[in-house]
Amino acid sequence: MEPKVQKERTGGVPRKSVLLTVSAVLLIAGPMVSWILGRVVENYYSSIPLFYCLLVVAGGVLLLTSRGRRVNDAVGGALALFGAAVLANGVLILVAVAAWAVSALGTSWNKVPGFLPEKFRMPVLNLVAAVVLLLTILLDLRYRISPLYLLPRALSFVGALLLCVNVEPRTYLPQSAQTWVPGEKGVRYRSVPKAGALTILGALFLVGDGVDQLMQLFRSDSFAASPLGLLWPLLVVAAGVMLLLRTNRERWTLVAAALLLVCQFRTLIILRQVGLYSDSGAVMEQIQAAALLFLGVLLMLLGAVGFTWNRPVGKRRQVPLLNVIAAVLAAVNGIWVLASRVQSMFGLVTSLNLNMILNLLLYALLPLGLVLVNLAMEGRQAPPKAWKVDGDKYSRGFKGFVGSFYTNVGGKLQLLAKISGVVCLILGLLGVVMMLLSVLLLLLQLFGLLSPYFEPLSLTLSGLIAVVSALLLAVSTWPLYAFGQIVADLHAIRQDGVRASGTAGEAEGTGSAAPKASAAQENPDELPEL
Repeated sequence: MEPKVQKERTGGVPRKSVLLTVSAVLLIAGPMVSWILGRVVENYYSSIPLFYCLLVVAGGVLLLTSRGRRVNDAVGGALALFGAAVLANGVLILVAVAAWAVSALGTSWNKVPGFLPEKFRMPVLNLVAAVVLLLTILLDLRYRISPLYLLPRALSFVGALLLCVNVEPRTYLPQSAQTWVPGEKGVRYRSVPKAGALTILGALFLVGDGVDQLMQLFRSDSFAASPLGLLWPLLVVAAGVMLLLRTNRERWTLVAAALLLVCQFRTLIILRQVGLYSDSGAVMEQIQAAALLFLGVLLMLLGAVGFTWNRPVGKRRQVPLLNVIAAVLAAVNGIWVLASRVQSMFGLVTSLNLNMILNLLLYALLPLGLVLVNLAMEGRQAPPKAWKVDGDKYSRGFKGFVGSFYTNVGGKLQLLAKISGVVCLILGLLGVVMMLLSVLLLLLQLFGLLSPYFEPLSLTLSGLIAVVSALLLAVSTWPLYAFGQIVADLHAIRQDGVRASGTAGEAEGTGSAAPKASAAQENPDELPEL
């Protein structure tokens, strides 16, 4: 089968000049000015929330630090232009966003029009994006807008137009899977917490936040004991405990970040459901603050996975880039939450007392713990990933992923069985914790420290059911593990047989007597001969 002939592709690359910096700054300034005016000017309703402002900031940073990478140019420019589309509420600008992204990645039909002057040569998709932006500006000028509303739009429009025009065409020939030779990939940097006071303090803050959530559940008179209701605070406590472990820090950091991400996703879902039935601005602010924390935990998880561009930054203290951004987002969330809480408290009372200060500290436990944990990270080099399938053939993209997905199937089945068993055993441990909590709550009721409306017996029965179910589910993973072990053994026998036959043939060709294989070599693991 003949290899597929690759067509030459053309992409629009931003020119590395002052105009690129000016366009990125203007695109960032437009939404940020609109959001600030909505905060400080009365009767000014900002059309863009803070979350979209942060997306635009991320897009501008990607544009300025792309280092000639097509993916960074495409994603950064799309995010920056998307902020202009949200600010102007213009659907046509989304066409410019798509045209910019496709042109930055490059296509075979993205030709350069010949009627353009030499200084303004650009691919046709960038020309389409510029025309769409001009059309949007002309349509926007038909409406009479006050100068205060016109300022952020003007900044975004000028920055978007400069970004779409300040490009140059670049042609390249993509490499096919047959001609691509695996080379030395960049070093991956994986975020791992250092052994120090910052890590311990941040992990203890996370444990304290989970314990505070549990105490709030038990203090409520209308508390209905359910395993799912107790699960989320226990996950936060488990994440903090995992960050305190000293062995296998890479693995435990990844699991802890995943647990925190699940908890924050649940918080976002709950706040969204509350926002559907409430028109209060305070609920929308809580959703935006929770979205910042969710994004910070997501970046912490990506840093634990490791990427080539997660390089340590800073002079005195080297912290991975993803963790620096995550720490900033967590700090913004903490300041935002504390400011809203103080504002609501001063609406009721005029002075702060000790209980109010303690409540404020409890609200800041989670963001403060995330800030300390992210600042305590260090970048460790991890081996580069390479897709390798059977037959020592390398492939890129989705084909390589599929090839590696179906390699060593027996080992993957064993790993799947182990993961399922571990999850079941963790659920069983949570059931044991629930039973112990029921005993503790019963003692508190006997001493009159807990409301008598709570029934500890229901919590005990729930924990017992969870323990029995977890043991049965863990035992049910044994057949899957045994089947994976059989598949792995058969695959190993087949490979050893091929090697043994090749060795015997070489021995006959040289004329030397080949040594007879022992019974253990002919029949490994005492399996019956096939």
